[in-house]
Formats: sequence, C-alpha cells, structure tokens
Amino acid sequence: MSRGDLERMVLNLSSHGVAATKFGVPPAGGASLRRPRLVERLDAGVQGSLILVSAPAGSGKTTMLADWARRRRGRTAWISLDPEDDREDRFWRLAAVAVGRAAEPETPDSLQPLLQTPGPLAKGEIVAALVNALEGMPGGLVLVLDDFHLIESETVHETMALLLTRLPSRTCVVLAGRTEPPLPLSRLRVSGRLTELGAADLRFSAEESAPLLQEAWGFQASKATAAALAERTEGWAAGLQLAALALRDHPDPDTAVHDFTGTHRHVFDYFSEEVLARQSDRVTAFLVRCSLLEELTGPLCDAVTGGTGGTELLKELECANLFLQPMDGERRWYRLHQLFRDLLRARLEQESPSIVPELHRRAGEWYERHGLDGQAVWHAAAIQDWAWVVRLVDPHLEAAIVKGGDFADVDEWLSRLPDAVVRGDIRLCLAKAAIEWHRYRFDEVERLLGSAEAASAAAPGRRYPTHGGTVADPMAAIALLRGEMAGVRRDGEAERRHASTALRHLGSDEHGPRFWARLMTVMAHWHEGRMDLAESGILGLLAETEISPDERLLMLRLLGVTQHYLGRLGDAARTVAEALESAAGNRTASRAFECILQYKLARVLYERGELAEAKERTVRVVDLARQLVESWYLWIGLDLLAWLELAEGKVDAALRHMDEACGQAAGLVDVWPVEAGRARLDLAAGRPDRARAWARRRGMSSEDPVCFANERDYLVYARVLLAEGEPAPARRLLARLGEDAEFGHRVVTVIEVRVLEAMAAKADGDQDGALRALSAALELAECEGHVRVFVDEGRPMADLLRGAVRVRTRGHADALSPRLRAYAAELLRAFPETRTSGRRSDTLTNRELEVLTLVAEGRRNQQIAEHLTVTLDTVKKHMSHIYTKLGVSSRTEALRRARDLNLLH
Repeated sequence: MSRGDLERMVLNLSSHGVAATKFGVPPAGGASLRRPRLVERLDAGVQGSLILVSAPAGSGKTTMLADWARRRRGRTAWISLDPEDDREDRFWRLAAVAVGRAAEPETPDSLQPLLQTPGPLAKGEIVAALVNALEGMPGGLVLVLDDFHLIESETVHETMALLLTRLPSRTCVVLAGRTEPPLPLSRLRVSGRLTELGAADLRFSAEESAPLLQEAWGFQASKATAAALAERTEGWAAGLQLAALALRDHPDPDTAVHDFTGTHRHVFDYFSEEVLARQSDRVTAFLVRCSLLEELTGPLCDAVTGGTGGTELLKELECANLFLQPMDGERRWYRLHQLFRDLLRARLEQESPSIVPELHRRAGEWYERHGLDGQAVWHAAAIQDWAWVVRLVDPHLEAAIVKGGDFADVDEWLSRLPDAVVRGDIRLCLAKAAIEWHRYRFDEVERLLGSAEAASAAAPGRRYPTHGGTVADPMAAIALLRGEMAGVRRDGEAERRHASTALRHLGSDEHGPRFWARLMTVMAHWHEGRMDLAESGILGLLAETEISPDERLLMLRLLGVTQHYLGRLGDAARTVAEALESAAGNRTASRAFECILQYKLARVLYERGELAEAKERTVRVVDLARQLVESWYLWIGLDLLAWLELAEGKVDAALRHMDEACGQAAGLVDVWPVEAGRARLDLAAGRPDRARAWARRRGMSSEDPVCFANERDYLVYARVLLAEGEPAPARRLLARLGEDAEFGHRVVTVIEVRVLEAMAAKADGDQDGALRALSAALELAECEGHVRVFVDEGRPMADLLRGAVRVRTRGHADALSPRLRAYAAELLRAFPETRTSGRRSDTLTNRELEVLTLVAEGRRNQQIAEHLTVTLDTVKKHMSHIYTKLGVSSRTEALRRARDLNLLH
C-alpha cells in the first residue's frame, strides 16, 4: 500500500469522525520544559516492551511525551485517543494507520486487514497484522497511545495484552493515561520489560517549578514562592499552571501564594473564580459555548457561537496559554484541556441550559455540511433529534449492507437511536437485522423482522437493503433474510418457503435479489442433504446467460462444494480451480470468495493426501480469513490446519490451532459443528476424556434422530462410542447415518460411515462384517483417490487394512479384489507408523512432479526455471521439497527413488 493510499484511508476515516490530527505528535506549545531525569528513563525504557505513564489529569503526561518524541531519534507513531475510539475495530484501525504513517516509504501490506476489513477482527489476526508490519521496520518503532484511560473495551485490553507478549525487538508501546490499565503488568515487571512513570515521577520538584513557571507561563516567582507552589500543588503540572495564570498579574504574588491551598476541588474553584473571571466576556462566552465540542477549529466555532473571528481568537487563546492545545502543525485544529472543558461544560449547563440544544444543532449542521456524518450523529443524538439521526444514517445503509462495506460505524450510529425508533422504520429494521445476521444473533434478527412487518407501509420510492441488492418491497427483503437464516440452520423446507415468498414480492427488474431467491430454492436441496438435486439446480443456474460474473463465481464455488460431497474429488478440484482463475480476473471478487475457494481446494488436496500443497493453501486461507469480519472463515481454515499439523505429528501445534479456531467460532456453536470438530481432534490426539465430556454435555444417544444437519455431530459421537468400548450402539447409529447419506448421494459421508462401520464391526468381533464394510469403503474411495478418510482414523484402521491385504481370495468370499488390495497397500504407506523417510512421495504436488520430470530429462535448474516461467529460487525450493519428501539428498538419488515408486513414466 502506497503512502497516497494510506492518506486516502485517513481521509476516509475523517468521514467517520476521525481527524487526521490524531496521528501527529502534538506540536510544542508554550508550556514545554525538558525534563532530563524523565527523558533518561524513557530512553532506557524503549529497550523493553511497554512504558506506562499513569498519573492524574493535568500531570503533564502529554507534554512530557510529546517533547521526548519530537527530540528522540527513530520512528515514533502517535495517537491522541478520544472517547469515541473506545471500540475495538476503530481502535485497531487507528493503530494500523499510525504504524503505517510511521513506515517509510510504503505502508506494510500486512496492515491491509486492519485498514480495509469492515467490522471487528479477531485478536489473533489483529496482533499478527501489527507484528508483521513492525518486524519489517528497520530500527524499530515507538507507538505512543495518549489518553489510553479512555479505552475501556475489554477486547481491546485483551488484544493489547497479547500484542505486548509478541512485540518484535526494538518495538515499544507507550501507554499514557489517568489510570493503570487492566493488563498483565506483573509478568512484564518480572521480565524487566516494563518501565513505569507514575504521579510521583511526574511531579515537579521545587527546583523544576521555578523555571517552569518562568519559561512556560511567564510568572517570575522567587525560589521561595516556587517552592511553596510546588508543595501546595504537590508538583501537579496543571495546578502549577493554574496558579501561574492566577498569580502572574497579582500585585503581591509572594503573599497571594499562601492563599493558594487546598485539594484539587479547591484548585478548580480557584480556577473558576480567578482565572476564568479575569477573561473578557467575549472570551468567556466563546469558551463556554464551544465547550461542547471535542475539537475546535475557527469555522466550526463561528458556526456554534454565531460570531466571527474564531480562527484568530483560537490563536490568541493559545498564545495566552489558556488550556488550549494545538492538534496540528498548521494550528487549525485545537482541543481544550479536558479539565478546563469539564468546568466550562458545567458552567454552560448551569447558567444557560436553554441554549444547549441550539448549540448542538449548530455544531451538527456544520459537521453535516462538511461531510462528517459521524460527528453530526453525535450532536443530533445529544439533543434527541431522532429524525435527524435517521436522515444522517440512511445514506450509509446501502454501502454497509448491500455492498458489504464497513457496517461497524452504521451499527454504532443505529445504537444511538432508541429501540422504538429503529423498530418503527422498516429500512432501519432491515439494516439492523442484516447486521445482526452477520453475528448469527438470529433471535434478534427475527425480532427486528417482526418489527419491520408491523411497521407502517413502505414509502413510495424507498429501497430496502438485502445482501442480494436493494428491493422496492420490504416483504421481499424480510423473506430473503429469513431464508438465509433457514439455510444456515439447514432447514430446507423453510428456506424454500421464504424464497417463494420473496419471488412473489420482487419486481421483474430486480435481478440480483431474484437470483438470490432462486438460489435459495436450489440451496434448500443442499441444506437438506440432497446433493444430487443441488448439483442439478446449480448446473441449471450456471447454464443461464443472464447471470453476472459475481453470480457465476458463486455458482462455481457451490458446485465445487457439492461435487466434493458427491465424492468426485477430481471434478471438485477442477471446478474450484476454474473459479479461482475467474476470481483472479474479477476485480469485484472479494477476499471471502478467494478464502472459501482456497479452502475447498485445500480440502480436496488434503483428502487425496497431497499434504504439502494442501498446507500451503490452508495457510493462505488463514491469512485471508484474518482479514475478514465473519469468524466462520477463520474457523474452517484453522480446523483444517490443525489436521495438517496432526498429520505431521505436531500434536501440540494442532491443539493450539483448534483452540484458536473454537475461540473464534464461539458465536457459531448453535449453527455449525464447532464443538464436534474439537471433540474429533481430541480423539485423534489421544484425549478421549474431553470428547466423552462433550458427548455427555450434549446428552447424545445412539438412538437420536439423524439428518444432514446433525451428521457431523453424530459421526463424531460414533467415534466416542467406539472409544468407550461400545461398538454395538455405534453400529446401530452408523447404519442410520449411512442410510441417510446414501439417500442424499453424499458419497464422502458414505465412505466415512463405511470406514467407521468396519472399525465398529471389528471391535464387535464381527471380522466378516468388518471386511465387508472396509471393502465397500475402498470401492467407493479408490476411483477418486481418497486417502485421509482412512489415515485419520489411525492405528485401528491401519490394522484393518493390513489384515485385509493379507486375506486371499481363495476360501474367503469377502476378500478384497486385487485392485482394492493394491489400493489398501498404497493407503498403508500413508500411515505414519508404516511410512519411512523415503515413503513420502504421496505428498508430491503436481508442480513438483513436473519439476522431477524435467530433471529426468537432464535439464538444469536455470533451464527448468525458464521452461516453467518461474524464478530460479522457486525451482530450488521445489527441489528442496522433493529431496525431503523422497528422503534423498541428490538429483541422482531423487531420480532413482522416483523410478522405484513409479513416479516417472
């Protein structure tokens, strides 16, 4: 990403109420004094992971850090936080922008998930994006987060804690705030990676107070007066400033200083009576009226006060050091000191409460005119002008819902509206329902849809958002969303019914939504487990000439998934590869499309035992998934990655991936077999007790009804029964699962059922039944080269295969045919306990086989690179993989081993 792209991202953020000035180190103001003892500790602290500056308001945290940041060598990124930043996706996007601005000359590509992905991201992907960006920065980086106490989000704190454990060397985070953040500070203290500066550290000593009063605020105080002020204010920077402003024009400051006593409350009282009272009426009125603004700029202040000359007055106030902090080098935007602003706001509410709504209205109108709808919403909501809020939010609904944009801001804006307002507006109900659909909060979706149905009639000319496009009739939108929920729940009958309803309410020219509804009728077969009917319907839609490129991509994706279920691994791989090729040339194709396509291809490769290429693609899936909003994508990627790690014998890594997968999918347990996936891996990893505990929690029984919707759960439960030594109920359960899968033409499931039936029959003492079931599984699997459905069952299946290979045809009616016996022998070589270092040829990718063939032709690496149109390094990488997989160390040995394994023809 170029610097120009990043700056355009900053401009885009500004449209959501984020000022570019947030990312700059505050410029030097009048109240600036270098403090060598603190600078020394800060310089030493950057060698660790965290510098924590925690002290009460007005302690000089920002001033000290800004002075240090301006003077230090090396990269520094700065964020001035506001209350509005207390939202996970917004906070980390700001962090990504700050880091990107500090990078030279290009923004690291790894930051794109944070910069461009709509909605919240998972902790792991946030941390990975930032760490990868930081690792690529020569010389490291210091990231300063000022006013961190404003961030109360638990998820932000948890992600920050994780980030601090994984920071690259030469990278340090500085957190400045009024309170100690809820982070694992004790561990950082013990490891020596934490530097802490507290209120006691920031206090000005008597020796520091005198030059501060003189140089910063022009108050010529004697040593005795400076010492007295330091004592009475306890070195509090804001208190010293308040005192200087109050006393510098006093006829007898040395005497008046003794009356300057008391707690912070007294300081505030003194400030109100002595400092503010000394300002002109014009200045006081200006400050009081502008106190409802988070940030001040001349034209905005003029709009709020109804006056002129706001720009000049702000400069005057800055020169007078009247608690006004410039936020940019051009001195166009300012921010009042929070304590000063709080006092001014209190005075406004106390003395002129009747004008507050008008001031909010003026501010909101100014923001609206300047395209800053996020800030305008805040002011409109402050005066409870809900019609205005709706008018501001409405233009953003289509981009957020239909086009898959960033719906987090729209969601926040909608949350400011009373529930009754949202429920009384059909368009808002549908938008909010679509947002909740992404969170799988279906009860809330249904409540909102019910409100949309009960709302007043649709207004002429209004369009209503759906995932397939906008529609004129809200009843169509309601039916489409209900159909999508039914599909996720695998309720094909309801999905078909809602699709039919939608079609009745859709216009003939509403092509996108009509396609969406017709697709639902096809997918109803899929969600009922009827893969044969689903394939026919998908092929019918693909044959139409009116479908758009995006719709064709979707059809190819669904066709590939269906072909996989039908057991046709070759067709599935070719279809998905075609879709990937089409997606590469389609600029509108989303990352979600590539993610699911890469996953499906990786899944086929895994099933065929082509583990190296499957892992490469799965890592890509996980990388893509970390950039997406919906956790489902990350769950499926991490789940497959766990099995790939387990296939390599890396049990701990597999369990870590599965733990992360289940953590990401916590909200999906009611609609996807998340816990079943963990239980199956637990069984394979030697943790049967955990799998048994899962089955007990579910209250599962071998006599429970089975269908496509719960198929995954009960296939795992059958394995639990086998692990508990209960083969008889397992066989009864598997018989019903197999019958249902055969009816739906789900060949992949039928193979898995036959594999488990073979193991159950053997455990039940039925050797003939075991051989019959195994023969049936091999017969279905051999033509398409299924591998992992056998290998993933471990030693029991290896023993079965080994015994089947030994059984000869003579005298045994159920013996394997020579073809299937050869296939079984090939499968045995894929089991870890039967595989030697030279028997890993089953994982050679097609590209590696192509390279091996060229080697056999006598071509050198450079000639191979030219022939394949790749780099020399790529060829060397392929050769390294070939050597490892064949267990050899030279070209000659590789060719000999390849010929022994019949890899070369």
